Formats: sequence, structure tokens, C-alpha cells
Amino acid sequence: MALVDPKALNTPIAEAVLAENQNLALIFPVDIGKTPSSELYFFKVLRRFPAHWFYDLLPSIGAGGKLDFAYLGSTGHGSGDDILAIREERPFRILHLGVGVEPGGIRVYKAIPADVPQTGFGYKTPTKIGDKFDFFDKTLSPFDAPTVASETVVYHKLSVHFGFLNTTTASQTPLLRIFGAGYDCVQITSMDIINRILAGNIPCRFLTIGGLALFTYVVPPDWKKGVILSEKELEKIMK
Repeated sequence: MALVDPKALNTPIAEAVLAENQNLALIFPVDIGKTPSSELYFFKVLRRFPAHWFYDLLPSIGAGGKLDFAYLGSTGHGSGDDILAIREERPFRILHLGVGVEPGGIRVYKAIPADVPQTGFGYKTPTKIGDKFDFFDKTLSPFDAPTVASETVVYHKLSVHFGFLNTTTASQTPLLRIFGAGYDCVQITSMDIINRILAGNIPCRFLTIGGLALFTYVVPPDWKKGVILSEKELEKIMK
């Protein structure tokens, strides 16, 4: 049983964030070949704090123009410090965010990790800026109410990059509202508790990192080894 089970992409991210003392599991694809499997890391939220940014440092994009993938820098897109980066001394801090976008006609593409654009179910190649799939916009995630369509999880050792496309016939300057929660967590390593979570006896929110694309992921060295599940095992708990 999941703590929160958003059934629609327009579910506000505020309804998907966790409360203190709730559990979450991060899912990393390990193999997407003939025998798909995933590695899961389990955590309990000890402290929750609000995460909220207005990001107005993106340049104007001309009609039909693109802005390539880069991090959201403190002094501009791809410059200065990454505003979403989690410092080394916080290995058990997790950001759980939605991204609202303004104005209409701006498509936002996400790469997480930075060199792995998120990929939809039906496509074999990674998303590229300008594709007609795997993006969100104001319709899916409005500026005033970011939704799970833009749901993003960040931890130490993981970065997220954003790319943009202006689909209109006039220059547009994207404005982002990043909203959600930060969690200070403790890792759950007891196999007794993990097995009870997997059996549905303890509520937990499951979040997949990096979309469906296979990638070489890096986790903080402080994290204990995760739990490997087969595709069938994962499907069972995700129902």
C-alpha cells in the first residue's frame, strides 16, 4: 500500500509530498534487458521542511528556439552553483519537488541524472529537446500549482538538468516555480521492516529515479546497499 498514489498527472505536488515519520523508497533500474530488475533504497522521513524557489534567471528564447540541457545555476542557466545540489554533509537529505512553468508555449525537458534525459515507455532513444514527447508545460504543471507531471527527486550525488523549447512565434522568457519538500531521512536497512513494506503491511511511497532509462547511478557512500527486486517482484508491490 502506497502512502500517496497520484492517479493523474495533474495531481498537485503538494498532495504527493510525505509527512514526517512516513516512508519512501527510491527505485533505480539495474537491468532493462531480458531479465529486468531494480535496486531499491528505503528511508523514513525524520524531518520535513518546505522547498520553494522562483527561478527567473533563464534567458529569453526566440520563436521556435531551444535552450540546451543545463543545471539551474545561482547566476543563470548552467552558471554559478546548482541551486538544487545537496551538499556532501547531507547524505540523507532528499528533495521531492514539482516544477511549475510560465508562460504557455514553453516545453520543459528534464535530464536526471544530468546526462540521462528521461524517456517515455514507447521510445528506444533518449529524449531530445524538441521531441513531441517526454516534456511538461504550463498545461501539465501550471506555475501556480506544480503537479506530479514534473515530479523530481534529488539527493547528494544526483543532479538534474533542464532544457527548454519555445513553441510560439514570439520570444518568450521561461519562469519556473519549484515547489515541494525537503526530507532529512534515516535509511531503513532492517530486512524485517523492508519485507513488511514489500508485503504491503507498512505504507511506503515508491519513486523511480531517472525515468525508465538504464544508467550507471551513483549514491552517497554513506548509504547501505540497496535491495534488488525482479520485474515481477516490483510489479507486485506497485499494484
